[in-house]
Amino acid sequence: MNPHQENAIREHYEPLRKKHGLPLPSAPPVPEILADASRQEALLDELMKSRAEILILLGDQPIRWFLNRWDPSRERLGDFGTDAGSYGRLHNVSIGKRRIRVLPVVHPHQAARLGYYSRDWYVVHKEWCNRVAPQLLR
Repeated sequence: MNPHQENAIREHYEPLRKKHGLPLPSAPPVPEILADASRQEALLDELMKSRAEILILLGDQPIRWFLNRWDPSRERLGDFGTDAGSYGRLHNVSIGKRRIRVLPVVHPHQAARLGYYSRDWYVVHKEWCNRVAPQLLR
């Protein structure tokens, strides 16, 4: 559970829980470190074994917790571009001992406007879906 979810539970669920005798929420907090060095190595191993040509990164967290280890200039989605002309493009990146194309796009929660989301990312992603994505799939 992230801080926004925790606040929503406290503000909206907790009063209902007390009034109706509902169970306590059971979602664990989001860990401070999502991918430590051993997890990064395991992910790298999976990526190398898969022989994938494209790595799709969904939002800031996989960039921050995985890609940043090999490309320190990239810490979040915005580092790849924030407008319709730069968003959702393929980037050549060295990961481990291999060059791979990376496709950074918003997390599905952003794309679907679920919960806390950025209107700017939603608009840019929608534009990408209509104009760029069909060309990538050819």
